[in-house]
Amino acid sequence: MEVLRVEISQAGYTGLQDAVKDICFSLKEEESIGLIGPNGAGKSTTIKAIAGLLPEVIGKVEILGEQKCAYIPEQPVFY
Repeated sequence: MEVLRVEISQAGYTGLQDAVKDICFSLKEEESIGLIGPNGAGKSTTIKAIAGLLPEVIGKVEILGEQKCAYIPEQPVFY
């Protein structure tokens, strides 16, 4: 059973060139996934797009069922 479906055509930051393009994957129940790559490859941008934290995303992210997600940024800010 799928728990996450990601189909992002483009994502990035306002006024800048798109940071990621053509990201498509799904995650099934009991699966783990990792994003690997060099600095600047778009790993953090992809996670932010999935979490809904980017201002400009063209695509679709679906969290299926009653799943709970958490995001811990590279440089956490404590309130």
